[in-house]
Amino acid sequence: MIVDIELTRRAHDRYVARALQFPDVEVEAVSRESALAQIREALTARRQAGAEIVQITIENGSAALQTTWPRHAGAFPDDDAYRSMLADVERQRRELDEDTEASRFSSTQNTSVSISAATRSSAHEFKLPDLHRSQ
Repeated sequence: MIVDIELTRRAHDRYVARALQFPDVEVEAVSRESALAQIREALTARRQAGAEIVQITIENGSAALQTTWPRHAGAFPDDDAYRSMLADVERQRRELDEDTEASRFSSTQNTSVSISAATRSSAHEFKLPDLHRSQ
């Protein structure tokens, strides 16, 4: 059996290993190798107790449960209205991206101008408020 393991390094050289197919099987150890050995032992014990993962196929006998989009896939390859709609969607996405970039650039530029002006001021002209002082 092949089991996917999520291995996470925590603070103070601790490693946590968790079996993704068995989320309740988790171990913690002082080394990566030890965590993997412990999770292997825990999974072996679980399998010996009778647990296993199997794959099954569920047949979809009901027409109501079948997805309908595959019937329509590629239905409009030569439709000018469809191409026009896709072009409009792409144009709107580009405009949104440009607006986002412009506002991000504008806020970065305003911040740098403020910082530049503040650094040009002399110490007695520019003073930050004391936020630690009790009100």
